[in-house]
Amino acid sequence: MHLKRFQTYMLSFLGMVMFIGCGLITPEPPALSLQRSQAANPSLHPYDARSYSGRLEIFEGTKRVSAIRSAKSNIQRWGFIDSGRLIVVKSSDEEGLAVFELFNVATGVLCDKVLAHNINKERPFWAAQFTD
Repeated sequence: MHLKRFQTYMLSFLGMVMFIGCGLITPEPPALSLQRSQAANPSLHPYDARSYSGRLEIFEGTKRVSAIRSAKSNIQRWGFIDSGRLIVVKSSDEEGLAVFELFNVATGVLCDKVLAHNINKERPFWAAQFTD
């Protein structure tokens, strides 16, 4: 009985942490902008990112804000969206299977993930605007 109650509380707590870590993501934000790198428009966000074999470190000036580990070992592209609050990372493996992941910049928490071949024209909005 106590174990069941404990499991319920833990699942509720983890759910809240994931929800808070990702922030409130609306289904289709009206003015979502994408920057391929900080150099594209540095006035929109103060961040820069550096890619290292399967991980991305996000910096504000010289201070490291967060570190992200991508699902695949080869990070192909990345870009900040939602005024720098979120980052989209496209990575692939040796076979070329690509995945898009959405992370919270401040916490490094994974908010969403989709395989590249599952992206249609506008869904999910954050990945569709980032495809070739």
